[in-house]
Amino acid sequence: MPQYVAFLRAINVGGRRASSQQLAACLESAGFDNVANFRASGNLIFDAPRASDSALTKRVDHALTNGLGFHVRAFLRTAAQVRAIADFQPFPPEVLTGSQGKLQVALLPKPLPNRVRDNVLALATDADPLAISGRELYWLPSGPTMQTDLDLRLLDTMVGENTRRTKRMIEEIAAKFLDR
Repeated sequence: MPQYVAFLRAINVGGRRASSQQLAACLESAGFDNVANFRASGNLIFDAPRASDSALTKRVDHALTNGLGFHVRAFLRTAAQVRAIADFQPFPPEVLTGSQGKLQVALLPKPLPNRVRDNVLALATDADPLAISGRELYWLPSGPTMQTDLDLRLLDTMVGENTRRTKRMIEEIAAKFLDR
């Protein structure tokens, strides 16, 4: 059975609290198998029969929203897609080692149209480079993410709904949970 990762948006921030056990129970009650959590930041790994990306995302969103009592948005990736994100190197090694920031990955629901993609990439600076591959936007902040000169509100407006993780977290999920 295929393995998936649901990266949840805005879980355990503000008043949107849910324990790892609650998150897993929501998916288990909806018939998903081998549900596991990675940290309390809304990363669920599970098995499910093959389905279209949109059908499976709707099923996960529905299970979590109904189970938790507030709207939940999941960004699904297959095990192979998560491994590809973990293996992808969006910037040269010398750029990575020269930064004091942590490489961020914004997971998007679909690839950006070319015009939007070009406008997003135009926001990049030497201190805050950006790269896009498929449904992922990579950002290497020069330091802590909240101290960037990059206009994150504008960026989010341009790309639409998304959720961010450090690339390191995605690498850890791939290494710990996903079959090779």
